[in-house]
Amino acid sequence: MRKLIGQPRRIILFLLLIVIGVTFVVAQNGGNLVATNRDVLINDGDGDGGASSGDTIRYEIVIANCGPEDAENVQFSDTPDSNTQLIPNSVTVGGLEPADSQYCGGDQDDDDQGDDDDDDQGGRRNRNARARDDALNVTNGGSNNINVTDNDRGRGLQVVSFGDSVATVGTFSADGVTVGSFPAPGGGTIDVTIDAVGNLTATANGTTGTGTVTIFYEIQAANGSTDTAQVTITFGDFPVAVDDTLATLGTGNEYSTNVGVTLNIGAGTGLLNNDTLGNPAATLTDWGGGDASNNVNRNPGTSRPFAGGTLTVNADGSFDLVNPTIPGTFTFDYIIDNG
Repeated sequence: MRKLIGQPRRIILFLLLIVIGVTFVVAQNGGNLVATNRDVLINDGDGDGGASSGDTIRYEIVIANCGPEDAENVQFSDTPDSNTQLIPNSVTVGGLEPADSQYCGGDQDDDDQGDDDDDDQGGRRNRNARARDDALNVTNGGSNNINVTDNDRGRGLQVVSFGDSVATVGTFSADGVTVGSFPAPGGGTIDVTIDAVGNLTATANGTTGTGTVTIFYEIQAANGSTDTAQVTITFGDFPVAVDDTLATLGTGNEYSTNVGVTLNIGAGTGLLNNDTLGNPAATLTDWGGGDASNNVNRNPGTSRPFAGGTLTVNADGSFDLVNPTIPGTFTFDYIIDNG
């Protein structure tokens, strides 16, 4: 594919939706240019999964040259729908995309191999920052962490800052030390740190019930291009499963029996006994894997061949191993869920 000389290909702006019903029209400029637009709902204020008044839309335009000649002095114009309002200071303009083919009807190539266009020094492509949304759960009173750049794209990425909106994304420095404290619905805060390589830690302090907090972070690539994405942090009383092994149960409490002797484990000492069930209380929803089956997809109350006998696992964590005939150590997995 040929390139656009002296002009960027990627334009991103954030729009505040004033009323429902948004239609964007992008005009093409020249017979060999293609402008592709896409919009994503990134702040769903009422949580209904659709665009409503007051929500925020991320609107992206990618301009590609699908012809055989270079296009010089390209100009592009587009007017957002009158039902939206542009959020101040939210427009970003990127450099060259890694490949035109995904916008010109060819195969989409989103990795670092197989292309030789738009090379920078050393034969590597000039990769722009492309941030992608993330999500994580945090138990009330607990912490959790992810790396927000794992699904982002670009060369030499680093996280620059974060905040509670696109307009305020520069509020907190992404140095791994600065704490951004974000009010949580129902009281308490979600306290967040992010370091330059993308490690995010979220702590739920004083939160109760279940709710979500959305933050935004900005990344920058080695070529100076930047992009912004959101992280949806859901807090609540989530269940936490703990392994049932000799190390966790302790000597004398492990699940064991002799060949030919049926093992009956009740709910009081069963699989869920050392788990945190959350609120509402979780139940066992799936089991399997290990020596029981290929996947953890067996319904509670069902049985499988196990250790030469028959294993049945129930929703309350109780289980029975009937007439095992093969000595050894055997394992299986289970999943708990409180909805």
